[in-house]
Amino acid sequence: MSQRHAKGSIRGGLAIADRMRDGMAVAVARPSYAFPILPDASGVGVKWNLTLFGFLLYLLVITSYRLPLGEAAIIMSLGGVAFQRGGIRFPPYLGWFVAFAGWSVLVTTQTAYPDWAMPEVITLIKLCLIVFAAANAMQTPGQVRLFMVFFLGCFALFPLRGAMSNYFIYHNDLQGRAIWNRLYANPNDLGAMALLQLSMAIALLAAEPKGWVRWSATAGVIALPMLILMTQSRGVFLGLSVFIVIAFFGQRRRVRLSLRLAVVAAILASVTPSSVWTRLQTLESATDSSTLDQVDGAEGSALQRYEIWHVALKIIGDHPIMGVGFGAYPPTHELYAADAEFNPTAQGQRDTGRTVGAPASERGQLGR
Repeated sequence: MSQRHAKGSIRGGLAIADRMRDGMAVAVARPSYAFPILPDASGVGVKWNLTLFGFLLYLLVITSYRLPLGEAAIIMSLGGVAFQRGGIRFPPYLGWFVAFAGWSVLVTTQTAYPDWAMPEVITLIKLCLIVFAAANAMQTPGQVRLFMVFFLGCFALFPLRGAMSNYFIYHNDLQGRAIWNRLYANPNDLGAMALLQLSMAIALLAAEPKGWVRWSATAGVIALPMLILMTQSRGVFLGLSVFIVIAFFGQRRRVRLSLRLAVVAAILASVTPSSVWTRLQTLESATDSSTLDQVDGAEGSALQRYEIWHVALKIIGDHPIMGVGFGAYPPTHELYAADAEFNPTAQGQRDTGRTVGAPASERGQLGR
């Protein structure tokens, strides 16, 4: 055998050995509880544990409202943290959230409305535990990917499907705005949550090379903006516009992105009801406080919200550090708004944001 052939054989043998070694490394790194049906980008299955299973069950419960297992699911997830491999994760964002919750507990001890504040503080503490479970349930790229796919699937099967059926089949809406039930009975909340889902669909579309996950994400990139438009939430529409601008300037291949946006826009323009565009055109009158009464006509929510913010600024000026207590804004607002310096449209136990200034007694009709 010549020296050249000998060297070639040695190199070939080393290459085969390297492949075998890599394959064995993957096999060793792949635990027995790996989930082979939905592998991550490296081809290795998702690492299942009790924390992940409990958290996914919790997502199904809170998205569908079909199973009374929300507390049991999150307790299962928290219990699994003590037994999972790799230790307990406590990322910086969770630390800041816990610090905020602690501050809220402190200021609530000084509130004049403890009956309002304490239930909200307890809910905030529960939310800290849920975020802690989420941080520990998603420790690998495969687990994060599974979370996004599962959450998007739940949202598509329940609120997205329900709102579309309500609107187009049963003609059940809120003054022409798409809704579903419970939390999703507020079109503003439904639109805001659809925007969150859209961000995950775009992330999957950018990361997935091929397969049913990519096709599903593509469908979501069309269906979710349509749902946002059908809710006719002008605030969420502005958020969507900012989201598109950020995504556009964050991409290098802007020509390709422009073409894709044009295709999605053409599809949405052809299927979105004309009432949506009529409502969105009223944003032109929202740029000047003197024309706010033209934004909603008889409904007047924009002008009302503007007056509510005047009251809120007064409250902030009087309580700049400690506030009025977490969750105690509505009764405080009612007290301040009775002053003659404020427009009567702001009177009552109002909210500054997502419930469109509705009195506290009406929040149940908006999904809370």
